[in-house]
Amino acid sequence: MRLLAVLRRMSAWLAHWLWTLKDALPPYENVDGLLESKEMGADGNHLVCVGSVWVEVDRQTYNTLVVGENLRVRYTRGKRAINIDRLLPGRGPG
Repeated sequence: MRLLAVLRRMSAWLAHWLWTLKDALPPYENVDGLLESKEMGADGNHLVCVGSVWVEVDRQTYNTLVVGENLRVRYTRGKRAINIDRLLPGRGPG
């Protein structure tokens, strides 16, 4: 009985790491738009909504971003942000 519980735990651990590896590989999604909202998830993760897409970010990024900013976000299949660029409006002569 105990062996079965250990095998289940090992199987769950392996499945989690395989999913994490698959999530880290391309293809990636992109979204451009305004940062519409910032929220804390039920499990303590940090979420931002850009162009109606909810993406998970780290705590430092969450604290740095300001609602209303124009952003370009590249994210994984699991909706985890890879990189975030601030888009500045075109300025200057001409």
